Amino acid sequence: FSGEYRVRASRVTKEGVVVDTGIHFGSGHPFETKPKVAFDGHRYLGVWLQKTQQPYGLFGRFITTDCRPQGDVITIRELSFDYDLLFDIAFLDGRYLIVWGDPTFQGDEDILGQLVARDGSLIGSVIDIATGNEFQSDPQVIRSGNYFLVVWDQEGTIMARWLDRSGQLIGASFPLSSLTPYQRENPAITSGGGRLLGVWMEYRGGDYDIYGNLDHEISIAEGDSRSEVEIEPGIYDLLGRRVDKMARPGIYFILTGEKKSKVVLIR
Repeated sequence: FSGEYRVRASRVTKEGVVVDTGIHFGSGHPFETKPKVAFDGHRYLGVWLQKTQQPYGLFGRFITTDCRPQGDVITIRELSFDYDLLFDIAFLDGRYLIVWGDPTFQGDEDILGQLVARDGSLIGSVIDIATGNEFQSDPQVIRSGNYFLVVWDQEGTIMARWLDRSGQLIGASFPLSSLTPYQRENPAITSGGGRLLGVWMEYRGGDYDIYGNLDHEISIAEGDSRSEVEIEPGIYDLLGRRVDKMARPGIYFILTGEKKSKVVLIR
């Protein structure tokens, strides 16, 4: 044992056969740890944390489908000091989103993000996903339909927030768990079948259990403009269909007399 840590990748067949012995894809730093990976349809982007000596922070590198590192190392978030960042990665529509809990001068953490293009270039500046006096940590991110969804632990409450493909925040953050004062940690989220399942560890009655919440995905349908059609007062979806109520997440328009209001229902 050399005393060094390396991030490695291996292919696994559908039958569970491990193809590779572990291909190093990192930078050669002596302490590479906590690798995460996402796939863009052509190749993978592996991201890892570097600790114990400079350069500290989050770095990435592309990995081909035959499990070979490709291109230069990408600097995603470099720190001036050693810190145990928690982070995650997802891919949507030509870009990756990496999120992490970033230390602040106030002694807490904020949830930040960075978009990375398919060619490895950083898109725009760092995204402030969740900031403030609270301690926000352990973020997870997934693709859900045409959006990113980020969840995190905020001092015992599991919070979430939507972002579009360009990194723009959609609405305010919202609680995925209840607001009762239990200790909650280690959130995870997945989507499928038009639903979102969030799970986390929760401490009650002297022990830890796993709790979860099932929600609808956000849904925004594209429709033609119907500005020349006379529309009666009521609630309408993006296709111009009148609905009795805003039953599921999405974008709605409320018409009362001559006043039009746009509503984004998150959950």
